[in-house]
Amino acid sequence: MAGSLNWAVFVSFDDGVKWVLRSPRRSFLSDEYASRILLSEVATLRYIKAHSQVPVPEVFAYRI
Repeated sequence: MAGSLNWAVFVSFDDGVKWVLRSPRRSFLSDEYASRILLSEVATLRYIKAHSQVPVPEVFAYRI
């Protein structure tokens, strides 16, 4: 599956856990811009999780 800025792979495990692997579509973004977006998204998810009760996906790993 792909959107305008990212492609994604959905993974379902036998125990019912579901993950989404998402990565920027490099052909549309410079490496610098993609890195800035990724860092902002990770920081935003972690901030919301720490300061509210809004359910957000857990970020297991990311790499720039």
